[in-house]
Amino acid sequence: MSEPEKLAEAHASKLERILHRISRLNIFAIGFLIFLMVFLYWVVPNLLTYMGSIGMKTLLAYKWFFLGLAVVGLGLFIWIVYLRYLLARKSIEAGVELEKTRLALAGKGRRETRMRLLQNGYNHSGVVGTKQAAIQRSPETDMDRCKP
Repeated sequence: MSEPEKLAEAHASKLERILHRISRLNIFAIGFLIFLMVFLYWVVPNLLTYMGSIGMKTLLAYKWFFLGLAVVGLGLFIWIVYLRYLLARKSIEAGVELEKTRLALAGKGRRETRMRLLQNGYNHSGVVGTKQAAIQRSPETDMDRCKP
């Protein structure tokens, strides 16, 4: 068994593993981490406060510029929404037209098939209309008539 595996078995819980890793650090590394945490705890709130006050002063000094910028941004947003609406409407219209054309072609094909069947002597129920039509038809001529 290797050395890391032995250490892993010796430090079974997560807390023990974390403490073991910290104990392996150099005193200078630990001191630097503590200094960094204190420095950030002191600097970050002051930095945020300072940036907020400077930002408010800038907004108040140049309020018309930022108001105009906000209006232009809002107008651009509304324009994009309107263009998306037009695109969606055109897409729906194109889909409807495509479906109409598909149904018209399917209906036209059905009408032509129905007309061929009626010409061949079939009625709507699919039964031969007359004995004479049944006698005159042959399987070869039926197949020739159904070809496109």
